[in-house]
Amino acid sequence: MPSRCRTVARGSRSSYWMGRVDWWADRTALEGASLNAQGAAPRGLKGNGGGGLKHRILILGGTGEAARLARLLESRTELDVVTSLAGRTRQPAAVPGRVRAGGFGGVEGLSAYLASERVDAVVDATHPYAEAISRHAASACGALGIPRVQLWRPAWSPLEGDRWLRVPTSGAAAEAVAEARVSENGCVFLSTGARDVQAFGELWTVRFLVRLVDAP
Repeated sequence: MPSRCRTVARGSRSSYWMGRVDWWADRTALEGASLNAQGAAPRGLKGNGGGGLKHRILILGGTGEAARLARLLESRTELDVVTSLAGRTRQPAAVPGRVRAGGFGGVEGLSAYLASERVDAVVDATHPYAEAISRHAASACGALGIPRVQLWRPAWSPLEGDRWLRVPTSGAAAEAVAEARVSENGCVFLSTGARDVQAFGELWTVRFLVRLVDAP
């Protein structure tokens, strides 16, 4: 199933619009990930950095890459890092530093949070399927003039011997599984996330191995 992942050269290191935060391109801490900087090119971080105050960075998390990034930045005394989690997982893995859980309430809610908390920059390190929050972050940061960088994990690519069938939705994927007529001893590995599991709920004759943090 396609996602917003992009395939980018591993280990590439570009020149990003905030020279004071070039640690985002640390290849040892974020293995295989790449960065996409979007928005206007400011001269530097604004607001909290002046007068000895810390720069406030909001990480939109929920992925292993986001947790590794928070761990990398934990020792940076000039930074105040907050990781935001959607709150859908009952017992999420521990994340270094300050953590907030729960949604923002759309673009307006996120914009209000960024303004009230005086956030200097946003790192979108959400799951590739979390398209809504990425759109909201792009809109809110664009409206407020806050720099935003998006962390992309490399997309899966077909290997020799693979047989790929691309489908547009989870429902279409369920139909494809039904049409495939999986053998009695066969098994389907399902990693769509909890919200899309229900699309496969009527396939009683198919055995699934479901990858989830919490039981559905």
